[in-house]
Amino acid sequence: MFIMLLLLQTVVIDPINLGAYATPVLYVLFIMLWPTNVKPWVTLVVCFAAGQIADIFSATGGIHSFTMVLTALVRYYIQPLFVSKDEAEKAYEPNLFNLGYRLFFFYALSLTLTYHIVFSFLEKFSFHYFFSTLATAIISTLLSVVMIFLIQLLFYRIRPEEV
Repeated sequence: MFIMLLLLQTVVIDPINLGAYATPVLYVLFIMLWPTNVKPWVTLVVCFAAGQIADIFSATGGIHSFTMVLTALVRYYIQPLFVSKDEAEKAYEPNLFNLGYRLFFFYALSLTLTYHIVFSFLEKFSFHYFFSTLATAIISTLLSVVMIFLIQLLFYRIRPEEV
């Protein structure tokens, strides 16, 4: 799934010029949909590897790796707000249809905002333009969340046993 999201990102999204204030990222969805019963260290290693692949494609020198690992770590701590302990022990996938629109929106917003704030400030590597960097992170987050919702609506369906 990560490879598909990365290809979609590099082939379709990145060539579209959205200006300096908008850089939506789709592969943060990979972290969101990662099963809840996987050991945290495995999740961190997989996110580091996924970040390395993203760094290779975008020549960002480790920024994606750090941001993916940090987002995975944040996910581990906010997950109990969205997923019950019983569900988390199973191979639960926190997607739009399992969480519902409202919970998934806040789940996606919190992880995507974490990703974009950290990524934007690491990319600028300065607090000199604090408010413009923060605006970039917020606009990118909103665009990313909209695209993540669209991907969820297009490619994920309610399974017949869930109806």
